[in-house]
Amino acid sequence: MIHKSKNYSETDTKVLTVSELTKKITRLFSSEPDFQDISIRGEVSNIKKHTSGHIYLTLKDRKSRINGVMFRGNAVFLKKIPGNGDEIIARGRISVYEPYGNYQFYIEEIKQSGIGDLYEKFEELKSELKEKGYFDEELKKPIPSFPKRVGIVTSLTGAALQDILNIAQRRFSNIPVLIVNSRVQGKEAAQEIAEAINKLNKIKNIDVIIAGRGGGSFEDLFPFNEKIVADAIFNSSIPVVSAVGHETDFSISDMVSDLRAPTPSAAAEIVFPEKEILIDKLESLKNDLTRIFKYNFEVYENILSSSSPWFTTNRFVNSLQLKEEHLDRLSFNLVRSFKHLSELKEQKLLNLSPKKNGKYLEHKINNLERELSNLRICLNKAIIECLSKKDNVLKLIGKSLELLDHKNTLKRGFSIVRKKGSDYPVRSINDIVNKENINIELFDGNIDAEISAIKGVKDD
Repeated sequence: MIHKSKNYSETDTKVLTVSELTKKITRLFSSEPDFQDISIRGEVSNIKKHTSGHIYLTLKDRKSRINGVMFRGNAVFLKKIPGNGDEIIARGRISVYEPYGNYQFYIEEIKQSGIGDLYEKFEELKSELKEKGYFDEELKKPIPSFPKRVGIVTSLTGAALQDILNIAQRRFSNIPVLIVNSRVQGKEAAQEIAEAINKLNKIKNIDVIIAGRGGGSFEDLFPFNEKIVADAIFNSSIPVVSAVGHETDFSISDMVSDLRAPTPSAAAEIVFPEKEILIDKLESLKNDLTRIFKYNFEVYENILSSSSPWFTTNRFVNSLQLKEEHLDRLSFNLVRSFKHLSELKEQKLLNLSPKKNGKYLEHKINNLERELSNLRICLNKAIIECLSKKDNVLKLIGKSLELLDHKNTLKRGFSIVRKKGSDYPVRSINDIVNKENINIELFDGNIDAEISAIKGVKDD
């Protein structure tokens, strides 16, 4: 509420509308020659080319900034559109954009002056880190496909955080999220971002970190172009996803990080799996396992039905007996060979010339005895090894027989249904009729029963 003083009168001062005031200010700018043809040097920031052909930008130095526009009629003559960080000299006029009451620079001509301080700093750090290997692909850590816990480094008040949380809630709300608040703009932002990443690395069970913010001008995003942030990302033992600005924005953190996401929302889409898709895959795997189990059970059931235990057991026993007989033959031949060799050595000794002295004969005999002893040791080892292998084969056969025994299948809760007096199992409801007598074999006995009703399984 406006309180009038005692001497106040509406006739003392002319009351203007906002539009009237804005027009007065516009006329002041127009009447000042210095504002109608002026050249300004500054660093380009937040430049955008509209679909209409107009170019919008901000010119700034270390202390101030001014919004500018270059209309299509002048923009078409530009040989090169300046980029963020470029230092230019722009010529034009100062006037007021009346709908908002803001003064701005209407640019008619642009000349390149050099590279702005921030962009020059960006390029220098980019070259330095590239040389040190910070951008090497082989050093990038894989992003887990199913994280148990996700860390987020951003501002609690930014729209980027809400975008990430909304997508996380929609895709997989069960995954816990740990948010470390950090300024993402201004002088202290880079230090806080780095400290937040380092803090998350000291916490257990963090599988991946999202670090980023929403869109903004080149200088707004510049904390993510600082070396302290690059060092924190590069030294992080946890994979880092960089999500800075919009799709067209590139920062040092994008290049150093293990994965660059074009936006914070895209980062959330990458990090958080979609629960419904995972559930569908699990259901599909469960169905596949069920089909495989059913198929294997039917195969083993057919084997049990077609092969009697007597035939199966005797087949393995006969095979074992043949191998044992072969071992006996080998042992007999080896002993016979040793005996023959010993006889030959003995005969050779008897045929030696009398000129040979006793010491020589004694030496030869000792050598032969050692040789024979070594051969006997080798024979014993061979026999023990062979018997050990046969024992292992026999144990394997025993386990196979145990698996093939239908009693073990019955112990797991299954049963065999046969017609009364028949040795063959009932495989289909078409094999029996109502009121027919059947026998049900369980693992611990048999049950005689009569069929009271028959129901088929309906097809899906």
